[in-house]
Amino acid sequence: SRARLTQIMNLSLLAPDIQEPLLHLEPTVEEALSERHIRSVAAAEMWEIQRTALARLLTPGARRDKR
Repeated sequence: SRARLTQIMNLSLLAPDIQEPLLHLEPTVEEALSERHIRSVAAAEMWEIQRTALARLLTPGARRDKR
């Protein structure tokens, strides 16, 4: 759908230094860090805010999924 395509394309707005490690995540991290989490990071317009948001997500116990 158009909405899904927009979600995926918005991932290209991530800071380059965030994109690269995401492409090489270990399987255990991939399971803990969902695409939805990454999209929330990409929603921040400034790369520095993205970096801070990602660091928060990678902190053990920092995420609480609401599905």
